[in-house]
Amino acid sequence: WYWEAVVFLRKLAVIVVSVFLVEMDMAVRGLVMLGVLFVAHRGNENCRPFRSVELLSLDQTSLMVLMVTIYCGFYSSSEDVNDVSKIVLMLVTIGLNVYFFVVWTVKVSGNKLITLTRKCTKCCRRKRERYSTLSSHTNDFVH
Repeated sequence: WYWEAVVFLRKLAVIVVSVFLVEMDMAVRGLVMLGVLFVAHRGNENCRPFRSVELLSLDQTSLMVLMVTIYCGFYSSSEDVNDVSKIVLMLVTIGLNVYFFVVWTVKVSGNKLITLTRKCTKCCRRKRERYSTLSSHTNDFVH
């Protein structure tokens, strides 16, 4: 339960950097944001707040994708970067986010599919047991 408070503080730190550091240079805001996310990533790695390895992996991957997205946006906003490099950075950013979305979808839907399969198996097993119990009782009456 404590990890929800940690995630809340991480989101609050991102909001504070985004809103209250507007007067500061974009480079400073970007570095502070990357620092907040790096600390969150290390905290996640050290504390391992999830029982499930898949959830920990998803959270770590989401933080890494967010850091790379911010870095690419930070780098591409520089006036010294040519248009081809900006397009490459944009494609890297889009590719990583699509990759994460696909991984997230597969893992979440896979877990739901496993849960659904288990529920259906239990339900079918109970129905079979009831049917076999009823069948044995009706056979008693037929004789």
